[in-house]
Amino acid sequence: MSDTINLIFGPNVQGKGALVWSDIIIKKFLHKSSKKFFFIVSNSLQNYLKISKTKNIFFKNLIYLFPLFFKIFFKREKNYNLISIGDYPLPIFKNQIVFVNQANLIKNEEYEFSSQSISFLLKRIYFKIFSKNVKKFIVQSNFMKFKLMQSYNLDKKKFLIYKDLIQKPNFSFKLYKRRKVIKLLYPSNHYEYKNHELLIELFKNYKIKNIEIYVTATKKEFQKFRISKSFRRLDYFKNHRVFKVYSKFDALIFPSFIESLGLPILEAKLFKMPIICSNLPYAKELLGNKGIFFNPLSTKSLYKSLMSYLSLKNKKNLHQKLFQYSNRKKFRSDVLLKKLFI
Repeated sequence: MSDTINLIFGPNVQGKGALVWSDIIIKKFLHKSSKKFFFIVSNSLQNYLKISKTKNIFFKNLIYLFPLFFKIFFKREKNYNLISIGDYPLPIFKNQIVFVNQANLIKNEEYEFSSQSISFLLKRIYFKIFSKNVKKFIVQSNFMKFKLMQSYNLDKKKFLIYKDLIQKPNFSFKLYKRRKVIKLLYPSNHYEYKNHELLIELFKNYKIKNIEIYVTATKKEFQKFRISKSFRRLDYFKNHRVFKVYSKFDALIFPSFIESLGLPILEAKLFKMPIICSNLPYAKELLGNKGIFFNPLSTKSLYKSLMSYLSLKNKKNLHQKLFQYSNRKKFRSDVLLKKLFI
């Protein structure tokens, strides 16, 4: 219908994974459709996006009230589509599309590492109440799909999985590097579930030589890592620099408890980098048995995994063979968009 307007609502989009996902989705929408769009998004996403203001993008202080005015103005549902890219359905709209990136919306009884905070308890209640307003939930992994289905007794037909996130780097680099000090990268924000404490405890409990772990952090965030000279601080980097940053490291280390996808794992796979990560469902879905896995609750398990990696590092042919990851099945975003509404 030519007069259909699309409202994209995401005032709470903040983390890197959510920003990258939102950026790609929005650009796909704009590229594939000539219809009108209104964007109501967070300051973080506003700064991240590079879209002309002529595309009807609005950034207002009263963004949470705007959908109400939008609903009043477009009284008939056939005149608009609502797409929430900020995890949560809106109360007053029916048949909306919701992109869910927050894995902590999974109920704790369905996944032990999901947050037990009062904040997420309330958010889950809200999500449960207004999930009836949703036509389609879009997630990034089977892990998210099935855990949300179990948590809220949702029909699997309501779910679509969006996989078209990143492209292969347009340059190559030498995977196998000979150097005395091994450099590991952990790119993440400092939420509790990212499990940085395990890395700190590792260097408190074990003397490990010739390994440096680079964590993305502000100077303030990095204070707690000063217990060991093996930690190095890396400034947060823009997404367009991701592969140039990765090319400077030997392997990815990823101790996170919970992820809706695990974007750094996907990025490292494209470089065929060794990946040392939590032995949890989100990582297994991306890696199969190709990663070096450890128990995210055990420094002993992490230590053994690091020693295993170091032994492989000294065997060039075996090292390169083990990290030939299989690629995800090619995904056509245009098919998904057609299934939705555009």
